[in-house]
Amino acid sequence: MTSNLLLREYDCLYQCGSAPPGGLTIDQDSYDYLRGSVLARKSDSPEGVTGQGDDPDESDNPEIFRLISRAGHECIQARNYVGLVKTPAGTNIEILPKTLGEEESSAKARDLLLKMIAVASDLAIPEKDASLGSHEAPLIDALIKRFLDQTNDLVHKGLRRDYQRTASTRPYIRGRLNISKQMRQPVSKLETFHIEFDLYSIDTPENRLIKLALEKALKLSASSDNQRMAKELLPAFGQATYPNDIQYEFSKWRDRRDMVHYRPLKPWVELLLKNFSPMLYQGQWEGVSMLFPMEQLFEKYVGFCLQKQLPRRYKITEQASSKHLVKHNGHNWFQLRPDFLVSAEGENISVLDAKWKLLNSSNSKYKYGMSQQDLYQLFAYGEKYLEGNRDMYLVYPCNRQFKTPLPVFQFTETLSLWAVPLDLDSGEVLFPQQAFKTEHVEGPRHHQSISH
Repeated sequence: MTSNLLLREYDCLYQCGSAPPGGLTIDQDSYDYLRGSVLARKSDSPEGVTGQGDDPDESDNPEIFRLISRAGHECIQARNYVGLVKTPAGTNIEILPKTLGEEESSAKARDLLLKMIAVASDLAIPEKDASLGSHEAPLIDALIKRFLDQTNDLVHKGLRRDYQRTASTRPYIRGRLNISKQMRQPVSKLETFHIEFDLYSIDTPENRLIKLALEKALKLSASSDNQRMAKELLPAFGQATYPNDIQYEFSKWRDRRDMVHYRPLKPWVELLLKNFSPMLYQGQWEGVSMLFPMEQLFEKYVGFCLQKQLPRRYKITEQASSKHLVKHNGHNWFQLRPDFLVSAEGENISVLDAKWKLLNSSNSKYKYGMSQQDLYQLFAYGEKYLEGNRDMYLVYPCNRQFKTPLPVFQFTETLSLWAVPLDLDSGEVLFPQQAFKTEHVEGPRHHQSISH
């Protein structure tokens, strides 16, 4: 039996009969399965540190849930991944970002998440679909509906066909006779011919990937309308085979002039196939999922907003990697990779890092909720990329307790750090007045809008 649960980041799930008052419960089969997956991940996680002190990459084994205890009750806590998880028992778990507090509506959270996913995945979303404020459907269903609409448009415009080299055994000759195979033909089968010919077919890399994405959409969506539409579209791709190597097929996706009507669909296919995670944990995972790390989504969204907001004279480099923390035995160790390096006329102007964390500007006793490690990190960036002389910025999501920049953090007399909010509705970083002031300010940068 299918059931639906709505969570926010860091919410907890309890098993039936053992939850505190107000605790969110999940069916026993799904709880046992998630609990077993958490324990399997813990036992499979590599121990120790990696070479040269680099941070270990957990992208192949992400911590989606964690087993903890609250008020004497064992529970499974969601982490900082958002999207959809479907358990083998049929339970749909939708995880939304936590931004404004408990009173924030699920529709507003879905609206924000849709914008961030659209920016991070380069999706074309019409303005009329860019807000989910009047929709209560899960976010994944809204995304899949848009993918199905794009696929439907493609089918009506006509699927691209191409000649595919085909080998076959027939009682007649068509195309080219394969002499080597024919000479090895047993005497009892001399009446058949090994031939090769070009078949004009829809079995192209693009159509194979779209067909697979339709299958994934059918599994992910809980909407009966989406399932019906996916089933109606699949026969149009019936002659397309399933790809064995998704990455290889994407490398063969063509961007020729006669394929222009396929262009809007490619990001949607990538979204479905590259975020589809049959192996949510190392070990056995029989459910399906479509999950996004909130830190990465927020970082991409901040970069998009900066491109819109800063004057064109500034160059924004994402994940700059030209500096290292130390040199040891002639080798550079600990690469420094700020989220954004801003430069102008060949000179580095500022460094910015995006942090998906809720600050409280009235709580200086507890450092506003900031991390000491983040400040150490920015100090290293400032010394190496800015030579200890400029203003830097930590960008956090705007919330009711953090609406204006915090007072400046002074590393030295010449190196400063500002904690600034990003207005999630307008997409504007609320810099202090003196930030990025120039004598000649040009117009805003050209940017790609999420509305097309």
